[in-house]
Amino acid sequence: MGDMAFALQLTGMALGALILISLVFMGLSTLLERVARVGEKEIDVADSGEPASAVETPPDGAGVLRRETPLVVEPPLPTVGAEKVVICPMPGTIVSIKVKVGDQVRAGDVLLILESMKIQNEIRAPKDGEVKEIHITEGACVRRMDRLVTIV
Repeated sequence: MGDMAFALQLTGMALGALILISLVFMGLSTLLERVARVGEKEIDVADSGEPASAVETPPDGAGVLRRETPLVVEPPLPTVGAEKVVICPMPGTIVSIKVKVGDQVRAGDVLLILESMKIQNEIRAPKDGEVKEIHITEGACVRRMDRLVTIV
């Protein structure tokens, strides 16, 4: 009789373990479904074109925090009336300036050479006009968004 009681006790423990394991898997399954739904919502938000915030926000009823990707917006180029200020697209060093104040330039003409990461980049005129002002000198180190040349 003692062997039979021991066998029943082992069977009960095994069933309890199986129930516990199935509950854990059900919980993981539910969690994965929620994560998948949140992932779908993130894709929908990213594709909608709406600006996303960099704040962690809880999705509807999911109980899981997600981080939305911040939208990068380039500031508008500075303009005053008919003037066009050419700004620096990347940090670097001015190797040479190809124009001087008073020169007539056409859209696409090379204004200056900017070296960035050992690559020489031609900075071109965005429009036809006259060079009104040169804001930098040869050999100057410039940062992104620094003013380079004003064209009228």
